[in-house]
Amino acid sequence: MNLLKRIYKHRYAYFFLLPHFVFFLIFFLLPVGNGVYLSLFDYNVFSKTFIGIENYREIFSDWLFRKALLNTFIYTFGVVPLWLGKALLVTVLIYPFRKPIKTFFKTVFYLPHVTSSVIISLIWLWIFNPTFGLLNYFMKLLGLNPVIWLGNKLTAMPSLIAMQVIMGGGSTIVLLSAAMAS
Repeated sequence: MNLLKRIYKHRYAYFFLLPHFVFFLIFFLLPVGNGVYLSLFDYNVFSKTFIGIENYREIFSDWLFRKALLNTFIYTFGVVPLWLGKALLVTVLIYPFRKPIKTFFKTVFYLPHVTSSVIISLIWLWIFNPTFGLLNYFMKLLGLNPVIWLGNKLTAMPSLIAMQVIMGGGSTIVLLSAAMAS
């Protein structure tokens, strides 16, 4: 079947996909394309000069950008496997229970998604507070010295990863539960 016949045969599907494609084109492809185009120029107030990939060469030679990129990869590869593992483990553990109990646990794990980010952030700042935080309180009970969790380069990233893994995963649990139920 040639291309025109296939298009004609599936014309209703293309008709329903058209608004989504237009939205994708206007709000994603065109801005990204324009951003790439603009990145090839050096702008000042009065003129623009074509410099090719010099901006990319400059940004990739900057140590701070490379450090930020490395931190992004560490955070991503730290959060995603733990987040999915937690969601899968919780889903498997609540699967055998009756529906009301499943619903309770799904609600508990989904609650951070519907709670204000400001409230969640304040709770985590209280937990990680170096002076009167909950973690340092337990460390003092164990006879250990308090730690500046978010101000120390050795503990900041693990603290952020732990915070995201503990707080996140609720929507994944709901999706995995639905997948296991079907």
